[in-house]
Amino acid sequence: SKRCDNTTTLANELAGLRTLIASLFPNPTQGTCVIQLTEAVTQARIRVFDVFGKEFAVTATGLGTDRLEVDLKALPAGLY
Repeated sequence: SKRCDNTTTLANELAGLRTLIASLFPNPTQGTCVIQLTEAVTQARIRVFDVFGKEFAVTATGLGTDRLEVDLKALPAGLY
């Protein structure tokens, strides 16, 4: 399984770097994580790093809503 470190704030660059509160679940996951935001976003950049700082490409769906789904199925098991 993959374990994501719970991130509680995200920056929304289009809104002048306004801080949004977010929840990430399930943790650990078997493939898809949900980022639940306090408001809808129309643009987002999701970056996933392992504990060694290596960045992994991921795709997210749900722009225009307050819930983004991040596909982590291609990532090897580990801590992110």
